Amino acid sequence: MALTALSQLSMFEILNHRDDNLTMQMKSWLLVILIIGNIIGPVIFSLLAEIVGRKHALTALCISFLLSFFMCEIRIHSAVLFISKFIAGLSSGGAYVVVPIYIGEVAEKRSRGTLIALIMYPSIATADFFVIGLLERLGGHDLSSILNYISASLAIMATILSVTLVEESPFYYLKRGRELAAKSSLVKLRSNDSNHQMEFNEIQNQVHPNMSHTDVGVKFRIFVKYSWLKPLLLMTGILCLTPLSGISSFSFFMSYVSQSGEWDESLIQILYSAVNLLGSFVLPFIIDKFGRKLPFLISVIFMSITFIFMYILVLLESYSIHISPYFLLVSSLISYLAVGIGVGPIPFVLLGELFPLRNKMICAGMSTALYFTLALLLPQVMLWINYSRLGLYINIMVSIVVAIPLVILVKYFYPETKGKSLNEIQVEINKN
Repeated sequence: MALTALSQLSMFEILNHRDDNLTMQMKSWLLVILIIGNIIGPVIFSLLAEIVGRKHALTALCISFLLSFFMCEIRIHSAVLFISKFIAGLSSGGAYVVVPIYIGEVAEKRSRGTLIALIMYPSIATADFFVIGLLERLGGHDLSSILNYISASLAIMATILSVTLVEESPFYYLKRGRELAAKSSLVKLRSNDSNHQMEFNEIQNQVHPNMSHTDVGVKFRIFVKYSWLKPLLLMTGILCLTPLSGISSFSFFMSYVSQSGEWDESLIQILYSAVNLLGSFVLPFIIDKFGRKLPFLISVIFMSITFIFMYILVLLESYSIHISPYFLLVSSLISYLAVGIGVGPIPFVLLGELFPLRNKMICAGMSTALYFTLALLLPQVMLWINYSRLGLYINIMVSIVVAIPLVILVKYFYPETKGKSLNEIQVEINKN
């Protein structure tokens, strides 16, 4: 997942430092191409993981990352740079689907949330802090090259590890009817004192659901046919409402704080990346202790409260009332921390848990593609709203209002997944 962050940060360096005679219009199109790749990537790699397996899909991700970094460093033609960013986008989008799904399938139920959060988000936040906080100080064109070479080296290591150490998911083997391979994979993934047979039976129940009803034939057909619908609607709702609930407004507050003139813009970026890093290491310690629902709800509510407070501060300043810039800075950092331990990463933890095996990859790919589509369109829509007759800062009000249905959705429709097997989660979701 660090490669995902590095591919995005490589784009940051191109936009801010790289001197390749690129016009601002070309740089803008590079960013659009990257996000379009983010949208298409989840669908492509989810289908690939369904056809060739999770292990080979992870290997393909590493190779495509490696290819994008090398192509980004080659300066034959600007078209090569555009292709490299598209491949980087495909890889990043695919990683957000394949990685949590794979970890969700191979991890034990008591530590599944911790592993998904630990493997995905600290690596992303560390890469972000490393580049923004350290390499950014070097500045200039050299930083882009350094970043590409470091990223390519990590991609090579990740490819080797994927080929040699990663075990295929026993869920995938069972779905393909390879029972012996599934048992062998499960034994390799677990310690010697684990109850392999009991867990294997649970996996079989996930692959072939066991309905405890008298009219088994009818209920089984309904379960298999429609068991994906509720998780898909739930996951799509969470992934769509999450960016609307406030994440998209952080760019506004960051730019507002930077424009106050009290701090250097690079210092602001370092502070935000440091807070993001802190939140990424807090989440793994709480997600399997307090569950997914409670941290998520607290995160959304706390974020909304700080947004209201910051909105009041901005309004007061618009009426020429002097407000200490420290209030807005501290409030925005606290709000960013709230996002980092809940509403930001937890939806992708749920992505690895909620979907039934039969339609898991394609449903996860569709949900994630929709999320990245919003990531492409939402900033432009919010920017248009800010400069329209609707008034400035209206996006902040939208964020606060949208937080209400998000809280309702998670509170009343999301079943807590902490400590439950994937089969138990499906029974819980489809029992009503």
